Amino acid sequence: QGFLFDWKFMSVSAGAEDVAWYKKGAYNVQLGRYKNILKNVYGVKSIGMNRAIPIIMDIKRQNFKDKKSPLKITGIKIGSVNAQEIEDLTLVPVSEETEFTGEQKLDKLIKKLNDVLRQVGKQEVTTEEEKEFKSDRLNALQKAVRMLQSQSVINPLIEVIQDTRTEGTMIMDDYNQIYKGKDSKSSEFSKQQLSDFAEQMAEYLDAAEVFANITSYIEDLIFKPVMLEEAKTPEEVADAKARKKLLEDIRQEQAIIKSAQEEIQEIRGEFVDKFVGQRNNIIGLLLPEATVKWLTRTYSTASEIPLQSVKLLQKLVENAEGLASRTALKEINSIMELRKRLVEKGNVREQIKKIQQKNQDNKLVNKLIHKYSRDFYDQVEENAKEGNRDKKWLKDNIDVEEYKKEAFEIMNRKIEHLKRKYADNDELREKLILDEKKKWDIDRFDFNGWNNYVIKRHPLTKWYSEEYKEIMKDQDLLDLYNLITKINNRARDVGYIQNKVATTFLPFVRKSLAEQLSWSMDISAIKNWSNSLKIDASTVGQGKINELNQQLEYGLPKYFTYDFTRTEEGENDYSDVSEDLFKNLIMYTSHVEKYVYMSEIEGQIKAIKDVEKFKEHHLVSNRGGGIAFNEEGEPETEKGNEENARLYDEFMRGIFYEQKMPLTTDDMPISLGVMEYMKRAINKVAGHQVFTPKDKPSAISLVKAMDMANRAFSIKTLGFELPSGMVNAFGGIIQTLTQAGQYFKQGEFLANVGKLIKNEFINDDEREMFIQLIDNFMPLKEDPSYELMKKAGLSTLTRTNFSDLLMVFMRKPELHLEKSIFLTLLDNMMVENGKI
Repeated sequence: QGFLFDWKFMSVSAGAEDVAWYKKGAYNVQLGRYKNILKNVYGVKSIGMNRAIPIIMDIKRQNFKDKKSPLKITGIKIGSVNAQEIEDLTLVPVSEETEFTGEQKLDKLIKKLNDVLRQVGKQEVTTEEEKEFKSDRLNALQKAVRMLQSQSVINPLIEVIQDTRTEGTMIMDDYNQIYKGKDSKSSEFSKQQLSDFAEQMAEYLDAAEVFANITSYIEDLIFKPVMLEEAKTPEEVADAKARKKLLEDIRQEQAIIKSAQEEIQEIRGEFVDKFVGQRNNIIGLLLPEATVKWLTRTYSTASEIPLQSVKLLQKLVENAEGLASRTALKEINSIMELRKRLVEKGNVREQIKKIQQKNQDNKLVNKLIHKYSRDFYDQVEENAKEGNRDKKWLKDNIDVEEYKKEAFEIMNRKIEHLKRKYADNDELREKLILDEKKKWDIDRFDFNGWNNYVIKRHPLTKWYSEEYKEIMKDQDLLDLYNLITKINNRARDVGYIQNKVATTFLPFVRKSLAEQLSWSMDISAIKNWSNSLKIDASTVGQGKINELNQQLEYGLPKYFTYDFTRTEEGENDYSDVSEDLFKNLIMYTSHVEKYVYMSEIEGQIKAIKDVEKFKEHHLVSNRGGGIAFNEEGEPETEKGNEENARLYDEFMRGIFYEQKMPLTTDDMPISLGVMEYMKRAINKVAGHQVFTPKDKPSAISLVKAMDMANRAFSIKTLGFELPSGMVNAFGGIIQTLTQAGQYFKQGEFLANVGKLIKNEFINDDEREMFIQLIDNFMPLKEDPSYELMKKAGLSTLTRTNFSDLLMVFMRKPELHLEKSIFLTLLDNMMVENGKI
């Protein structure tokens, strides 16, 4: 039985795309089905080689100058079952991952290399440049695996080994030249730079585990002493000697990798201790610490845990959240200013519909209109086809200067990388540098980057779409469109949204009950409430398994990016998408900025975990949780640090990755029978059929249900309860007064409590200054942007938060207390340092 499959994604020489590694998984599943057919229907007892034979067809237009000319097959190439007969790489059979070669050691190596492939394939990249580096690495690995599995050829593997050795050398050189001996708090190092270097070391150490003992898997394939003993002809002797020399060279490469692995392991500890720990005033990160007892870890917050790594984690996260809040607030103020201008013109809801796409039925689609006509991108693709290439057309239709500015920056970075990576291979280095120049330099006679992604970013203004031209007539709408585009570009650059949707993206937010009641009197929001309880890995960052070290990896959550409008029929139903654009943008902007600043420190956060995990010893704790001492009065130590490493991981998942219940990696679904009961109950309350019998119930997350139940209980017991609020206010004031003395006096604090109640500022300038200082410096329980978000609603109902109204007697005293403390500290600082 033979079958065809999409060869494009398998072709190493053609260049694999990221999606290839997902498609390959589907291919393996399909191949498994064919194997079952062979066994169950045709009686095949066992299957040895599980391979697909490539079939490549050359297709050209009959008249290449005529774009409408019919296609014609001009040639066909077919691979062979016998891979030894094939020289063309694209025709080498593609083996299923589970195929065995018969050589036990070689099969183990292939499995390890496939693990590396999967791990590299899962690594997230944010820029097109990073995607190309990742694609090159995937192609090299895939080629090595493919040739080993099908032909037992090791030359491609040797290239991967050499690249691994080079990468280790580059890391050590970077540390010695850039970081070693430098001040830990030097401003020349950005948070992102430090995180990138930490992740680079971690990725190398994982991959080096495979290659540091590579000869134990392949030495028998390369050379055995018996080969030289049995060689009879001069050719056989020369071949045996060449094999011996090759094995010696690989052993030398292996020794360098192993040495680099050990040195980089040590470098990583020094780097994290200095440029993450000391940089943030946390010292002793590498020293052994006492194991934290269960009572302390169960009832303590991060700030109370006696572990330097956890304190550093909290400090990094708090700083990132503060920076994100202040940055987002600037954008949010711009959003509110635009809202104000549009409100003054009347009917905002109708105005903002002009910047959104519409479908064939003239209904809103949750996408921005296209800035440029689709024809431009189609013609770029057409112009890139062989026989159609016209550089004059290209230069007449793109902003050449802007293209050169971006393209040359990318080209120069890549050339510098190639110079370092292939410093000892002049021929290959010069070839790869020339390839980069051909791809990016549009003035070269041999330019071949006809449809590179930078070209598509710089069309001339003559390609503006008709919808965009219409928006340009209204400056307020144009400013709103450009502001959303600016936010999307920032989200794209950090990987919050994909590049392909960045030009048209609008956040996916479900209509609230208030919004439905406000505009359509539709209470289907009850259904949305049930949807909010469903198990959804994308909302909690459950993470994935690292294929190399088998550790669970987590991901920063990307809120409002999941397209819930896609139906089972493949169509989009936008009826549940919120139209409260300004509120949606404020929430979206806040989360994008948080993602930006959290991404900057993610590499550092993971590196701290590795340092904690690989500590050789920990201090023994006594029953009281203190350090146990031996008879000589020295602290007792034990090997390993698993308990503290696990504790750090739990806090990392809770504080950094926002998992509600980090003590468990699994969520527990409530039974579907309960869900059916709830459907009937909801229909009864609604008075009509919100859920039909055909609606398939989805398992409900126990974690989310408990979280909602906790909120409901709090509102029920404390909501709109004046006595509870008074007790809360009184307790807060008493607690603050007990802490007076070093930084402020009791009388000063009480005076400022009264000042804020009476609003007794000297003038409006003083009041405005105080408000701006709060927005920029004060870590309130609620972000200042929260109040602006509530005001951004397009109707009275959507500007009202019913939970806030019910909890007003609890919230207001707490906020007032914090502002009073801040004002008191500010007054004392002004007295001590003079007017500021």
